[in-house]
Amino acid sequence: MTSTHNMINSELNSIAQDNSLKLLERDLTLIELGLPEISSDYGELLEEILIDTLTLPTVTQAFAFNEMGLPIKLELGSQKNIDAKIFASREYSIEPFFKYEEGNDFSFFFKIDTIEDPFIIEVQVDERHILDEWGAIDKQLLRLSLLSIGTGIILLFVIFQFMSRRIIEHEVKLEEGNNLLHRTNQKLAQAYKTLGLGALSGHLMHSLKTPLTHLQMIAREAEEKKEIDAQELKEIHGNMRDLVSQSLEALKEFENKKISYQITIGELFQEVVERTRKLFRNSQISYSKTNALEQNIDNLQSTLLLPILNAVVENAFEQDFKSKVNLSVKIVENQLIIEISDTSGGIPRNQQTFLFDPSKSSKKGGTGLGLAIAKQLAHSMDADLELSKSDEIGSVFSISFQVINFAS
Repeated sequence: MTSTHNMINSELNSIAQDNSLKLLERDLTLIELGLPEISSDYGELLEEILIDTLTLPTVTQAFAFNEMGLPIKLELGSQKNIDAKIFASREYSIEPFFKYEEGNDFSFFFKIDTIEDPFIIEVQVDERHILDEWGAIDKQLLRLSLLSIGTGIILLFVIFQFMSRRIIEHEVKLEEGNNLLHRTNQKLAQAYKTLGLGALSGHLMHSLKTPLTHLQMIAREAEEKKEIDAQELKEIHGNMRDLVSQSLEALKEFENKKISYQITIGELFQEVVERTRKLFRNSQISYSKTNALEQNIDNLQSTLLLPILNAVVENAFEQDFKSKVNLSVKIVENQLIIEISDTSGGIPRNQQTFLFDPSKSSKKGGTGLGLAIAKQLAHSMDADLELSKSDEIGSVFSISFQVINFAS
């Protein structure tokens, strides 16, 4: 519509200018001839303009209106049109002003400036011409749209295929890298575990071979001479043998990584209490009642945790058989913390530095193996075993590690 409006507007201005100059020249000639009375008037100019306008292709009718939108009576005809008044009241705008009702011609309105007074002209254009143009434009746009869509689909398909191949290639490479990394980690973990278990087993065997052999000799001599309590030595020998056996079995089961059952911390504490009372008659051992006792751990963790607790508890009663030992457990920031407190008089500061050294012991006749093995077992289950407090009253050992699915 804008294109049609601009084309007609350009033609009208050219027609108005040509007719104004033509009539002006004629009037000047008449004046020179002394015939001013037959010179042209404003109405004649408008009629000439309208006649030339009707010669434009597709134009069917043309009417003139004054600046107020009122019809100007001409021999060619005139008509009232409310749209002309509306157009006359509009402020100057480059937007085309037209009216159209289906089945009728299009009516375009223009303001034309002449040498005399400006006027408004209504030009009616055959609707078939514009509708045909619209149809042609729509078809062209449809063809262009289909072409653009087809080109876009093909381009997207090509890009999708290209990106898909790249993604698949990256996924394959990533999967290969992950598999390689997984196999490497497995080999490293296996090597680490084998090295750790082998070192611990060798250390246990090497450290215990001599004292066990020596204890057996002392036990035989004591039975013959009746000078030493042979039964007590046998019990010591048995305890050391059980400690080694229990530790190695625990590590063997942990190495197999087979989870077959779960046990609560409360049940584990109860087992420690019962075992301690069998080893140390009249021993004062107890555990604090808290909700954390209901926390479950699997058999792999409990298998290692049990000898650790036994070693720490036994160390307290070997220090002072009258000691009071208490077990407690709490959960802090996804960490399960077990504390073993005693009243055995504490550990001197100068002995705390080698507390977990298997080559030294703070007890007379001790081997120093109990806490050293407990430390190694804790390391095997990614736990921390440490002396968290020690004074003249007693000591507190803590074991901290992570477990899955904490109880609420």
